[in-house]
Amino acid sequence: MESDDGLAVRRRSERLRRTGFRQTQVIDPSTGRPAWMWARVWRGVRDAVIATADGALAYRVWDADFDQHNPFTVEDDITLWRAVGEFLPCSAELLALDPPSTHRRIVRTRP
Repeated sequence: MESDDGLAVRRRSERLRRTGFRQTQVIDPSTGRPAWMWARVWRGVRDAVIATADGALAYRVWDADFDQHNPFTVEDDITLWRAVGEFLPCSAELLALDPPSTHRRIVRTRP
C-alpha cells in the first residue's frame, strides 16, 4: 500500500504533467545522483521543479535565460521567482503563481 506522502507526490506529478510540464530525469552534477525535473515553457518563461532525495528547487526564469546544461544553478539576477524546500510545497507555490507576463519588465533601482 502506498503511503499518504507517496500518493500526494504521485498526484502532484500528475497535476504538473496535466498543466503542461514535461517530466525528465536529470543528474545532479554536485552529487552525481539522479533527480526528477518537471519543466514547461509558457508565455516566454520557463517554470521548473527539480526534486532530489534531499529536497526540491522550483523556479521561474525567462526561457532565453534558462541553461539546459545546468538546470540546478539559477543566478539571482535572472530569477523571476524561486522556492527551495520540499517537493510538495515548492511545486504548489509554483502552480499558484499568476500567469507570466508576455513581455520582460525592466526593473530599475535608484542608487
